[in-house]
Amino acid sequence: MNMNQVDIKNSTRLDDEDRKATAVVKEQIDRKLAILKSLKPFILDMAPREGSLPASYGHTLDDKHELLSLSKEFGFNDISITGYFDYENVDQAFAEQLRESGDSMDGYFSNLMPARTEAGKPFKPSYSQRQFKSVGTPNCLLLIYLEPEVLKAKGQTYDDLFRDIVRNVEYLREILPEPSARRGRIFIRFVDIFDAWDQDPEFLTRVLKLLQQLPIQAVIFEDVRGTHFPFQNAELVRLMRKYVSPPRLILVHSHSGNGMEDAAAIDAILAGADGIWAGLSPHAAQGTHSSGAMLICNLLRAGNEHVKDTYALDKLYPIVERMSVIHMGEPLPEDYPVFGRRSFHYVDEAFVQAERPQDLKPELIGQSPGWRVTPALAMPAVIRNRLKELGYGKDIYDDRQLVKQVKILMSEANISGRRILADDPEVLEGLIIKARERLGTGQIEAERDKVQKIAVGES
Repeated sequence: MNMNQVDIKNSTRLDDEDRKATAVVKEQIDRKLAILKSLKPFILDMAPREGSLPASYGHTLDDKHELLSLSKEFGFNDISITGYFDYENVDQAFAEQLRESGDSMDGYFSNLMPARTEAGKPFKPSYSQRQFKSVGTPNCLLLIYLEPEVLKAKGQTYDDLFRDIVRNVEYLREILPEPSARRGRIFIRFVDIFDAWDQDPEFLTRVLKLLQQLPIQAVIFEDVRGTHFPFQNAELVRLMRKYVSPPRLILVHSHSGNGMEDAAAIDAILAGADGIWAGLSPHAAQGTHSSGAMLICNLLRAGNEHVKDTYALDKLYPIVERMSVIHMGEPLPEDYPVFGRRSFHYVDEAFVQAERPQDLKPELIGQSPGWRVTPALAMPAVIRNRLKELGYGKDIYDDRQLVKQVKILMSEANISGRRILADDPEVLEGLIIKARERLGTGQIEAERDKVQKIAVGES
């Protein structure tokens, strides 16, 4: 095509169809952002429980108490503290310590296994239900397995499961206090909901219709393997919302670690979910999950004022970092999105998060912005900002020729086969010295001594 023949004026003129297409996209984006902006998210924090599952060394009682304290310090009111098994375990000992200490345990939840029931026979509580009653935690997550193939392998029919659900909820309603904002709540937890849907969608709908009749406060579910897409989570939420009407809650929990888990939480909320049940940090039983911290950060990007009013946002990063050390014995990976040390250490000005729509200023979540020099990418402004950050004087970081020579030296090193950690203060100092020698300005002994002291933390 001869570019001289392009009719720029007419080809860029908008007609009614063009304007309609633009308006439709804008309306869809604005509508979804408005949902995220106005949401008062319900987050059931799982930090004392979820984070213990992948922990190589487990959790001690001291760990449990610190995690609970950190969750409360951040601003969580609803916290899952324990699961019960048919043997003495740290979770149970922790719950007993809380009871003995006089803690009201308002807002605390315990994970419970259901009891198997038989038609015409008295109800016999499961081990976890007996322990739950003994300890007195005032809220519970009742775990229900739905997968038809698993039910069949156990010798159960659909009617058996329906009876189990009804009688377990009836029993829990008897032993729990009257439902309120902090006590007496029964959340039904589905672990294998996607497997149930894949095998028999109508069966899952029957279960949801049954729950309409029961005195429960929420339905929560998870993508346990993290293998389903965000749109699949969203469509299940839409189905649930037909039978789980407000003020009953729908909470989601997706595993993975490939980014889809956090996208799934957003899509689920846009489809009608109220929030998530998850640890504040990303650590999950397997890999990572749609964490409370990431959801809060994403809602902040949408301009959500409720999270600003509810949580101690300036403590988000330090608390997540501390939880990571408790769970895994080490800090988060340096390049972990949003929370890693290098998340806001910019290698190009284009990545700077500032006062723009949907940016997230690092200071808002307790992070510290900074600069990082990399041989291939670092723009002159990044090198200048890094030098200023390290304490160099204006005569150094504002010398454009000097900065250009630093870039050239880094490139020459790579061409010659040398790998250099250009961001390291000592390496960067060497590059400055070499650059000044090239420019014929001599050595900078005084500046060099000053920067060496800064690098080792001396005043």
